[in-house]
Amino acid sequence: MYCAVGDVFSCHTVDNPDMQSEMSMLQQYGPHVPEETLRRLVLAFGELRTMADQGLITYPYSTREVVSMVKHLEVGYVVDIVIKYNSLTSSCHCSLKLAAVCLQ
Repeated sequence: MYCAVGDVFSCHTVDNPDMQSEMSMLQQYGPHVPEETLRRLVLAFGELRTMADQGLITYPYSTREVVSMVKHLEVGYVVDIVIKYNSLTSSCHCSLKLAAVCLQ
């Protein structure tokens, strides 16, 4: 494909955000996810990126993957809040738990 149209497009690399910027962005995607959890994810993904830069792993993890994880965590925390703080019937409670499991 590149040989057919590659010279028509410009390629640009975009670096991953710094830790503070990534934390700020992730807090927008997961406002109910504890800050310590977000910090640990940012550190873990930073380490994975370093390993990719060093050639120790082949996949270059990006911010897209950590955002996806935070979105899933946010759904889990919101469902947990609903289950804990509302008086639900047992059938509704089971349905919410099943939905949470299916979304993860």
